[in-house]
Amino acid sequence: LRPNLICLIFSCFLSCVLSRFLSYFLPCPVLQRLLVMTHMSLFLKNRLPRPASYDRIIANHMLYHVERRDACLAAIARALTQDGTFYCSTVGDTHMEELHQLVIDFDPRIEMPFQNLTGGFHLENAEPQLLKHFSHVDRQDQDNDLIVDDPQAIYDYIYSFPGNASLILEQQGRKLMAVIQDKLSREGAMFIHKSTGMFICKK
Repeated sequence: LRPNLICLIFSCFLSCVLSRFLSYFLPCPVLQRLLVMTHMSLFLKNRLPRPASYDRIIANHMLYHVERRDACLAAIARALTQDGTFYCSTVGDTHMEELHQLVIDFDPRIEMPFQNLTGGFHLENAEPQLLKHFSHVDRQDQDNDLIVDDPQAIYDYIYSFPGNASLILEQQGRKLMAVIQDKLSREGAMFIHKSTGMFICKK
């Protein structure tokens, strides 16, 4: 059976993805035959897929991590069959901006490197990059804002920020929790806008 789906994921996530994903398909031999997942380590090992060999390719919130993104997109376009589809998701400039502003107001020393990490492939700048390799690109935004009334959930998410957040909160954590609890006591819950979406691309 020719593989008909390729998912671009990081090597360190592969075992977790497989353990969660394949459990849905192992009980059903028919689904096992319908779906074959191929792991590609971002084409870093020059293991490029064969031309016109995949019907569907999915890149879920990861293309902003790829340094040679243009070459990666070119390889994806070549790998698709003529009627194949490429799906890729990303975030926008205003993603979770209310939460980020809360952190800035509390302690501007806390690093939030999300813009640097994701800015290369955002909802606002991804389409021109994709149109270099695909004739049709359809953007679909997701309407999934958050209303959070659990102060611990907000605190834990901020604590998990990459960078120095956990170090600063080892000393300032109680103060941040007090700020969050005061906000929720006044407003009932915290609204957090999620700017997320996907592009559906055809050759």
